[in-house]
Amino acid sequence: MKVNFKTLAFIIIFLSLLEPDYFTSIDIIHDYYIVMRVITLFLAFLYFLVKNMVPKITSIIVIYFGIYGFSTYINNGDMMSFFAYSSYIVSFVAWLEITLRRYTMKGLYSLNFVYSLHVYINLFFYIVFPQGYTYSITYAGNVIERYFLGVENQFASTLIPAIVINIVYNYAKHSKLKINSYLLIITVLFTFIYIWSATSIVGISLIILYLLLINRKKVKAIINNKTIIITTVSLFISVVVLRIIDIFSFLIEDLLGKDVTLSTRTLLWDRAFIYIENSPWLGYGYLGSGRYLQVTSTRFMDSHNTVLQLLLQHGYLGLILFAILVFMFFKNLSIYKESNITKFILFSFFVATTMMLSEVYSFTFLLVILVLGIFSPYIIREQEKTLSKG
Repeated sequence: MKVNFKTLAFIIIFLSLLEPDYFTSIDIIHDYYIVMRVITLFLAFLYFLVKNMVPKITSIIVIYFGIYGFSTYINNGDMMSFFAYSSYIVSFVAWLEITLRRYTMKGLYSLNFVYSLHVYINLFFYIVFPQGYTYSITYAGNVIERYFLGVENQFASTLIPAIVINIVYNYAKHSKLKINSYLLIITVLFTFIYIWSATSIVGISLIILYLLLINRKKVKAIINNKTIIITTVSLFISVVVLRIIDIFSFLIEDLLGKDVTLSTRTLLWDRAFIYIENSPWLGYGYLGSGRYLQVTSTRFMDSHNTVLQLLLQHGYLGLILFAILVFMFFKNLSIYKESNITKFILFSFFVATTMMLSEVYSFTFLLVILVLGIFSPYIIREQEKTLSKG
């Protein structure tokens, strides 16, 4: 695609909103990102006003953070940190809505460029600086090193969406994968194997398996709203609620080298349920570290499950708003349910939620997939235009 002024502007906006962890350590660069959050948010709402555009998704996210903010306030949380965090998410969603709705291909190209750039830079920094740019020592004495995209087990929150965006863009633009897709997949796979992140390896392996088998009619037939919803809900109930994980013992113990308690995650889930019962509707508000669960007198951890983490953050009220986005996701994907783009986004949702059974990733991880699904009709119509032109 020829890079014109609008495309360049979108690239700058997304680059300015998706701040790599490394830049938070450099004050002058971090200040730039803070300023750009405010500027891009103002420009987004100015665009909505001038174009008389009703920002449905952005409005839901604003209400979502309204509940989250109220919970933070009544729990005497850090409101300044909350506003800094929420403004970046709201601005990011607003520009996703603008680009995918009004400038679909330019928006996808820009997202693909920015996310792919982060993937390659992160691997370069990881190989050249294997000790990271800083480190900390946990209560248990473990050394936690930080890299361009943060700690190792958080790489997936950028790398998996990068693959999803790239494949959706190439499906829409070319109706097939291009060499840049294969290169990106190989880079991400190499990164996950190099750092040996078990959950991330499972995620990328599922995507590769999907791409290898999707052309088979029986496989394509089972990728639909019904099966994805049933499978996702069943996995959560089976693994997190009922703890029926013995059937995964071979995968967990022998292949991934973990214990059957999923590295003590089940103990954290038990504690999370107790905390949730004590504040079910509003949760506990914003904690920048995400460490809501007190394990010892000096040690706090996150819940290691995304649904439980969301409940800890803003309770059932916030989760209801998030569920509305999920409903819109499945509703809009049903419009072109046989499209290869629809099938892949659906499966990507399954991959993301499966990974989130045992990890808590950046909110933008699942949010990107949800927004792609919500605006999939726009993407598919652009694909049809491209095919009609030959």
